[in-house]
Amino acid sequence: MSLAAEDRQSVIAAVSQGIDSHLEACFVPGRGDSFRLETPPGIRGKISGPRLECKVSPKSLPVLVRRLMESDDERAESLATDICQTLEIELI
Repeated sequence: MSLAAEDRQSVIAAVSQGIDSHLEACFVPGRGDSFRLETPPGIRGKISGPRLECKVSPKSLPVLVRRLMESDDERAESLATDICQTLEIELI
C-alpha cells in the first residue's frame, strides 16, 4: 500500500513500537515487510508529496491492524477499518 499525510503518520507510529506488550512486531524484514518513504514524480503535472510505500506480510498485517485500532487515534482506526474492508475482513 502507498500512504500519504495522516495515514502515513499513523502507520509510522504503529510500526515504530517495535515489540509490543503482546510480544509481537509488525516490521520484520525476514517476513518481507518493508516501509520506505518516497517522493514519486508529480501526477499529470501536479505536485506529489512524500508517500510511505508499505509491504506488509500476511503474518504482520494482523499486528499492524490491531495496533492501529488500539491507538486511540480516529484516523488510525479509520485506516485499519479501510484495510479490513479492502481485504473483505469483517471486524467484530
